[in-house]
Amino acid sequence: MGFSFGWVPKSEFHALWECSALTSVWNSVPELRLHHDQNVHTISELIKLTHDEGKDVNLLAMILWTVWYRRNKLRTTNEEYPVSQVSTNAKHALTEYHQANQAITLQSPVCTRPRVKWSPPPTENFKVNFDGATFKEIHKAGAGIGVVIRNSLGQPIASLSELGNLPYIVEVMAAARAIYFAQEIGLNSFIFEGNSEAVIKCLRSDYDSFFPFGHILAAAKATTEPRCCISFSHICRLGNIVTSNNNLVKHVRLVRGFLVWMEDVSPHLQAILSANNS
Repeated sequence: MGFSFGWVPKSEFHALWECSALTSVWNSVPELRLHHDQNVHTISELIKLTHDEGKDVNLLAMILWTVWYRRNKLRTTNEEYPVSQVSTNAKHALTEYHQANQAITLQSPVCTRPRVKWSPPPTENFKVNFDGATFKEIHKAGAGIGVVIRNSLGQPIASLSELGNLPYIVEVMAAARAIYFAQEIGLNSFIFEGNSEAVIKCLRSDYDSFFPFGHILAAAKATTEPRCCISFSHICRLGNIVTSNNNLVKHVRLVRGFLVWMEDVSPHLQAILSANNS
């Protein structure tokens, strides 16, 4: 349940898109050329439409985030936030994000370590590794999500391979699905590890994130209980080999929907899992 700009209970979709107070915001972004007569009923459908039409999904995400930020600011403070500033502030924030990430890329040192290896969690703890990948199908792009949960001995507790339908944010969806999956099997304490540095950085933050689709990660984190003990760790792709592109994630092309293995992994990963633990 969300709220409209008049504070009457409405859906989040109404607050972010359907509300008439936002017409001037969307009209001020000719790059997106979005109109309310288009047949969309959810934020996911709006994102998919933007992607399918080759428009800037990151800009859409930043505007949605800024609209929500403005809504909360008006509701919780006495400060003014003219609706006319939404698109300008969103574009400025997106430019800063791109510049910051470009600087990080240019300054990042080359990894000279000869080998990166997965390490087990402490005794009586668990490690949740996740990854997402895209692949080309006959008619359209596909996406796969892989999750493997292991104990301190490196033994699999559970694993998952799932088909995704949003290839442009597959790493985000994989991280959120991994959090939900760990809770579904009853884990309250675990180390959450993936090879997407941006996703892990977003999950570590306790503040609102300008990371595109950061709200998806925030929503997943919000479902964890206060007593849960979760830490977030980044690892190079070579250390995340079991869930990486050519292994568990790619297996999703062979199944419909998703598959879950309890205390096991897909048979074709047994040798890779053993080598990863040695």
